[in-house]
Amino acid sequence: MGWSNSPRKPILNQNIMTTVLDELKEKLAAIQGGVVPNVHAAKTVMDDIATETAQLSFEEQISLLSLPEYKEADQLFINAFNAFLMNKFMADFISTDSGKQMADNLLAIIRKCKSSMLQKHKDELEEFKKWKASQQKVVEQKEIKTEE
Repeated sequence: MGWSNSPRKPILNQNIMTTVLDELKEKLAAIQGGVVPNVHAAKTVMDDIATETAQLSFEEQISLLSLPEYKEADQLFINAFNAFLMNKFMADFISTDSGKQMADNLLAIIRKCKSSMLQKHKDELEEFKKWKASQQKVVEQKEIKTEE
């Protein structure tokens, strides 16, 4: 190809390096069966968050963490992220021995708590009905006294 005669070695040519890098990324993606992220991709919102918080002093970061609106937004993000992960990987996790064991344990606890919770609600309802009946008797007795 005449590389030895060229004034620049091809390995130092940025266009050739970019082409080689792109080819390697494509081969890696084919081997992995997935997509390799673009090295030259635009900044993400997470990059912006990291940049914004890195510009704050330690005291300012602590102050930010204590703001109610920050806490709410952070918790909302964490909850949404966890839900995303759960939806994406739940089946894979449950298919493992430990995942199956944990899911079975959760189901057993739900069933146990459900029956005791239902009994507690039934008992509270009965107690309320007795209280209501006693209050009705008190009202009736007051009505009788006021009529006399």
